[in-house]
Amino acid sequence: MADVIVPVQRRQQENLYFCGPATAQMVLAALGVPTPPVPPSWQKQLWADVIQNTGANRPEDAPDDPYAFDGQKCEWCSGDWYCWTTTPGVLVGLVNKQPIGSYAIATHSSEESATGALLDTIDQQLPAVALVYGWMHWLVVDGYRHSRPNASPVAGRQLNGVYIRNPEKGRTGHYVRWPKWQTSYLWFIACGQYKNKMVTLPGRRVPAAGIRSVTSPMTIAQPLIAAPSTSVQDPWTLPMKTLITSSVAMGKALQQLDEFRTSRLGPGLQSAEPRSALLVQRLDDPDSYYYLVTLQTGGRDTARAIVDAFDGTLDEVEAIEETGEELTTYLPAPAALQRLSKETERTADMLRFRVREGLVGEHPVLVWKPCLQSRSPFLPFYQLSVGDSFVYYRIDGERFSKLTTRPA
Repeated sequence: MADVIVPVQRRQQENLYFCGPATAQMVLAALGVPTPPVPPSWQKQLWADVIQNTGANRPEDAPDDPYAFDGQKCEWCSGDWYCWTTTPGVLVGLVNKQPIGSYAIATHSSEESATGALLDTIDQQLPAVALVYGWMHWLVVDGYRHSRPNASPVAGRQLNGVYIRNPEKGRTGHYVRWPKWQTSYLWFIACGQYKNKMVTLPGRRVPAAGIRSVTSPMTIAQPLIAAPSTSVQDPWTLPMKTLITSSVAMGKALQQLDEFRTSRLGPGLQSAEPRSALLVQRLDDPDSYYYLVTLQTGGRDTARAIVDAFDGTLDEVEAIEETGEELTTYLPAPAALQRLSKETERTADMLRFRVREGLVGEHPVLVWKPCLQSRSPFLPFYQLSVGDSFVYYRIDGERFSKLTTRPA
């Protein structure tokens, strides 16, 4: 069966906090809203709307934030304030500034319910919006793959997986297999107004003569249930599994990618061959690992696949969608240590310890968890330790002193 696709041009968020404005930009542009005169950029104009329309009262004791504003909404969680950058309410108001689709806030008690709302939106040829990793990140869901081998019954469909437009750094198409979407993207929110819920922004087509409000979005109530962690088996009670080798991971990836050569990801996969497989450890999931397999066409990195490091199952794919493009080049492992040495030579007080040859700890594999510094498993980190300080080099070369989580 043909994939169901809504034409959405991917836009990268302009800084760590702009996933909401970037998501709104993608939806508005896909529904025919012209790019406004610039400067400032469209995302900065949407950010100004966020500040003007959030309408909350930021607590005086909320932590410092480069993007704090007086009307910011903050939630009390585990003894501290966590402040939204773009709340569901203000984002639904932004994406409703077009005449074609009417969007609403929907809360869900299951992954199937949340995904069904997204698929129903796509079936109306509207881009759908999801809040993923709990409350950490906004992205667009703009297509799905169905009725192929190994599909699962989901919301009245035989679903294989979904296509997303992730505003995180990169310029690629991105596909997520249903089991990975279900377990790694759709989380229950732990605190605040949407505690124990999943949040989506589904849309419906507006009749030609229809009139709708863009200031008072409808909230679709769903029953609350406990967070899934209460019913998940303790991973340490499961049988010990053996990691597959990198060569096996590359072979498994190539075998399973064949079906995507005629999909929207085809330009990145035609004649592509695997060239490397990097092992990544999930920091947020006990004993969880995946291989990040890079494929090349004509010496260019054109596609990457994530395969489970225990059984080789293909979980996610990213690839160029236009012939001639290429993916962001990955920083090789030795370069991370070299950069750290050079940067500490220029800025001696960067760490509380001097960087000396042979005294920097290098984690044996890459690491990743959903965080402000990376909302894509295709952008893991090299983890270096100097004394009791950690330094993280994202695989594209950006350096961070810690990995943090916060609302989108």
